[in-house]
Amino acid sequence: SSPELERTPTAIINDFDASAFTADIVERLPLFRPAFEAAAQETGIDWRLLAALGYQESRWQEKARSPNGAEGLMMLMPRTARMLGVKDSFDATENIRAGSRYLADLHGKLPARIPEPDRMWMAIAAYNMGFGHLEDARVLTVRQGGNPDAWIDVRERLTLLSEEFWYLQVRHGYARGWETKLMLDRIQQFLSIIRARHDQEQEVEPAEILTSQVGTTQAGDVSTRMRAERQVPTE
Repeated sequence: SSPELERTPTAIINDFDASAFTADIVERLPLFRPAFEAAAQETGIDWRLLAALGYQESRWQEKARSPNGAEGLMMLMPRTARMLGVKDSFDATENIRAGSRYLADLHGKLPARIPEPDRMWMAIAAYNMGFGHLEDARVLTVRQGGNPDAWIDVRERLTLLSEEFWYLQVRHGYARGWETKLMLDRIQQFLSIIRARHDQEQEVEPAEILTSQVGTTQAGDVSTRMRAERQVPTE
């Protein structure tokens, strides 16, 4: 387990980003906190982590749309949204619920032996890059003598997925691993700031900050009907 990753992410949020985030915590987070808390009740994932993921995805903008077609506050790809039964991706409550269920599903697909918070960090990486690409990174971790169940080891192999020598050796090919690596670092920072503002509300253990008991039944058991689409493998 690597709980120290919560406290010492490597990415640096610059002064402008930090100021904007602090302002958004005050002005925008209260608008969506009830939806994050409801999603937390359904999935068992702490609402603060869901909020941190949502901020990284869209800056809590419910009408956001990415160049590759992802939509809404949690940036769901249209196919994923349909698989989750989403009727309106730009409805913040519906989008947050679906994105949280999707994350819980990915978490449930990972081996139960992976300790927390490593297992949740890997689930979030799969949310961004696709479950297959995450598994490729774990395969490369094994080949290089690392621990495929330790996030600190897998994290360092993500960038190999953008290097031709390595991505030609794995099943799902090229992925923007450096992007996923930076995304996770920033989410950890956003989570730390949200926790600092809300720690007085609830005292919990480090692993519980990330997840309680999450299973595929809670997530809607959609893993057999859905695959991650955030980064589409190059044909």
